[in-house]
Amino acid sequence: MAVVASVRPPKRFGQTVAELARFRQALLGCFVWRADALFELTDAVLAAGPVPSLPHLSLDPLHRRGHGSVYAALA
Repeated sequence: MAVVASVRPPKRFGQTVAELARFRQALLGCFVWRADALFELTDAVLAAGPVPSLPHLSLDPLHRRGHGSVYAALA
């Protein structure tokens, strides 16, 4: 018995980038207070490897704010 898998056709790079941009806009819209700091924190969490604590995320190049903004954003 053969198993038929549904395979999506590959997307063009432009489509993927557009979907990512829409997702990022929607995510940014979910943040009410300190949206910019939370958004940069999200980028740092997704891009950084394991870190011992949240202030260490402020050392990631994607998080351009000081470690105090990490606590302020989460508060």
